[in-house]
Amino acid sequence: MSRCTWARTELSIPYHDREWGVPVHDDRVLFDFLNLEGAQAGLNWETIIAWTARAGGSSEAGLELRPTPPLGLGDS
Repeated sequence: MSRCTWARTELSIPYHDREWGVPVHDDRVLFDFLNLEGAQAGLNWETIIAWTARAGGSSEAGLELRPTPPLGLGDS
């Protein structure tokens, strides 16, 4: 398997091989990824991978984020 040049460590290689570039169609998983991307601003991505790996993945890391519509736009 060919890898991107940034996938060189014990954590980044499995992330690259199992998650990076793999299509995701689950809205909750996409929302978690979006939030992780925002959380990593200013941090090394390796730090975020380590944090989620220790917790067993984004859901296990306590993210369990659920989007809510802005006030006045939700179902009544």
